Amino acid sequence: MIRINLTDDDITANRQGLLSDNQREMVRLQRLEWVAGTLGLAGVALGLLAILFLKIQHPSFAARGELFLIVPVMLFWLWVLRHMPQRWRQATRDLRAGQVAIVEGLVQTDFDFGMGLFRTVRHSIQVQEYSFRVSQAQQRLFKTGQTYRIYHTTYTHQFLGALLLVEEGNPPLRPPNLAEPLSSRELEVVKLIACGLTNQQIGVQLSLSVNTVKMYTSQLYTKLGVSRRTEAVARARELNLL
Repeated sequence: MIRINLTDDDITANRQGLLSDNQREMVRLQRLEWVAGTLGLAGVALGLLAILFLKIQHPSFAARGELFLIVPVMLFWLWVLRHMPQRWRQATRDLRAGQVAIVEGLVQTDFDFGMGLFRTVRHSIQVQEYSFRVSQAQQRLFKTGQTYRIYHTTYTHQFLGALLLVEEGNPPLRPPNLAEPLSSRELEVVKLIACGLTNQQIGVQLSLSVNTVKMYTSQLYTKLGVSRRTEAVARARELNLL
């Protein structure tokens, strides 16, 4: 049985529905990142309050040109870090519960480039309605369209490891007459195209940059053998993808 990111100790603990010591350490390290993010969020909030206080106490301070640069940057970081406290609490609940969650199904690999200043490639796998962030090395070990058992945390859905359940006789999900299957993200994009959304609107809907949307659009055009949006929608309907 092929395993990904799992040791014998992990499997033994997971069979009992529990996190192994190694997996607990993984969750602790992830929680530390969210703790740091929460502290950063608090620091930004305090900075904004300090600026507001100075503006009230010293009206002339508000006229300084530096504020036109500082305040937007602080608001941006406030938006970026807004989910950190919730994730910190969820990771704490995962550690207290000490339980592992399991989902089984066909795997689709995916990636995107993030948004704004964070234009780094983010790799993930899709299983049923779940999306798990993984490293590039881990993603390469997955075979698209094969059935895996994914072990993850209950509240934060942090990827812990996977077992390949069926290696043969389980072809990738693809409709008839389609040489290469569309990824889950490409399916989302073509469905939004069918709804009449522009690339910018699709990017907002899926939290992707416009360039990333264009990349997915180009890929699905190639797979569907079309060159226009209307042709892509017609072809997708012909293949019962919509």
